[in-house]
Amino acid sequence: AWRRQAGHARWAWWILLGSITAGLMIRGALLTAAPAHGYKWDHDDFGRWGVQAADRGVTDLYKAPPPSWPLRTVEPDGRMVDRRRAMARPFNYPPIAAYVLWATGEVHKAISADRVLNTVQARTVYALASIVASVIAALGCRAVVMAAGGTALAGSAAAAVVMLFPGLMIDDTLWSQTDSWVIAAGVWMVWAMMRGRWLTAGALWGVALGLKTQGVLLGP
Repeated sequence: AWRRQAGHARWAWWILLGSITAGLMIRGALLTAAPAHGYKWDHDDFGRWGVQAADRGVTDLYKAPPPSWPLRTVEPDGRMVDRRRAMARPFNYPPIAAYVLWATGEVHKAISADRVLNTVQARTVYALASIVASVIAALGCRAVVMAAGGTALAGSAAAAVVMLFPGLMIDDTLWSQTDSWVIAAGVWMVWAMMRGRWLTAGALWGVALGLKTQGVLLGP
């Protein structure tokens, strides 16, 4: 029995590490395809907000629309053309998200001279927070399963399902979305509730609300 348990524990760690590694590799491949095949407009929004926050400060996000900025598009004939989108969507995220975006914009500013959007580099920079959140969400699901009495093997299997879930991988990379932010906070909030850590659960709900307004749905 001891040997069987030890074997299960080893398998649990291999599944966890393997799924995280595979999930990151697949996301990397998707990011290389994102400039040509990904959804551009949300990436353009986040990129322009990142430029605005890095250049003008976080609070400016709530004062004015972002500036126009070069967006590299792939033409039907394969040419790469830099365009500027006329539409300027005002920032519509809560304050914690504003600071995440400010940090992202600062990183992009530090590593790119021109900060052209919809390049592999820009896609990677602006997807990084969502990818990290997906890893945190996967680990949170493992913790929830184990808090419910599941084995480490079952917890790692749950983490693998989350980490390799196609919708979440596409959301992080090709769609340039931030759903994993609130998912990560929500999963760990549930874990804290299961462990009777109510102050921690409340703080995590606050984090979710500060990242996306959809965090209000965690209330029920």
